[in-house]
Amino acid sequence: MNKKLKLVLGLVIIIPIAGIIALIILLNINNTKTTKRDMDVINTNYNQLIDNVTAYNEVREKYAKEMEDFYLDNFLKKKEEYEELLNQYNVLINKIDKNAKEISSKCNHLYKDGSINKICNTYGKSYEKLVNLYVGDINGYNTRISEFNSYKSQNIPQFNMVHLEYIDYDNDGIYEGAIDNEGK
Repeated sequence: MNKKLKLVLGLVIIIPIAGIIALIILLNINNTKTTKRDMDVINTNYNQLIDNVTAYNEVREKYAKEMEDFYLDNFLKKKEEYEELLNQYNVLINKIDKNAKEISSKCNHLYKDGSINKICNTYGKSYEKLVNLYVGDINGYNTRISEFNSYKSQNIPQFNMVHLEYIDYDNDGIYEGAIDNEGK
């Protein structure tokens, strides 16, 4: 009887321990798959972000070149050109927003992969600067429309933008890329 009791007691102890070990292994496998999937999302969106930033910079350079030659007297002749560039700008800033949000949603903890952690630590500053440059450019364009409207007694509507104000994405009190760096 003593041997049977020891055997039953041994099984009562061993079975739950084996179950706990199996559960830990299954959770670790699932966590590894989730982590890999999250890292893939970060990498994919970061690569898309790089492509979108390149396109953004090209459009911004074209826009800046157009604005160098901006004159109130020929505004109406070039208005469609300006707004085509600004529409491209809007499309790209929307794509950049989407990439940044996807990256942000997965960068809520440290990863074993240092390159992923680097992405998580650095993309926000670039995103903040891009959005603030965009807001500054659109505000500048809208100021020019207001000047034109006053100059020619016209009522041309202002250009609608995706972001209505400067952002401080990392909450450091500095608005990277903002013209006055105060977010206003």
